[in-house]
Amino acid sequence: MVTVAVDWAGMFDVPGPHNEATTNAGGMANASTSTEPTAPLMAYCEIDDRRWCTDCQRLTQHGRCTAPAAGLLVASRQYAPSQIMPRRCIAYLPGPNDPDQTPGASRWPWLKDNI
Repeated sequence: MVTVAVDWAGMFDVPGPHNEATTNAGGMANASTSTEPTAPLMAYCEIDDRRWCTDCQRLTQHGRCTAPAAGLLVASRQYAPSQIMPRRCIAYLPGPNDPDQTPGASRWPWLKDNI
């Protein structure tokens, strides 16, 4: 079996939303708390229409997705999506930092056919 690692952020000239983390006093990473989309984030969103699960309001602090429990996704109720790449998800609910507030079902309507 061959494992291939893809540097998605390195494929674009503009930093993605996850390249802008800060660090608190304990050394733990914090997401940006600003509610205004930054220029690099807006440019990144124009290049790639996928979204990070951490930008979705359905992701809990513990990394679990609440969409399966609500019947929006076919997955375990304990589903914790991988955080190594952005994706298109029918249950995506944009967070306050997303410049495009369109939910996943409207943003990617063809995903309904794959459920």
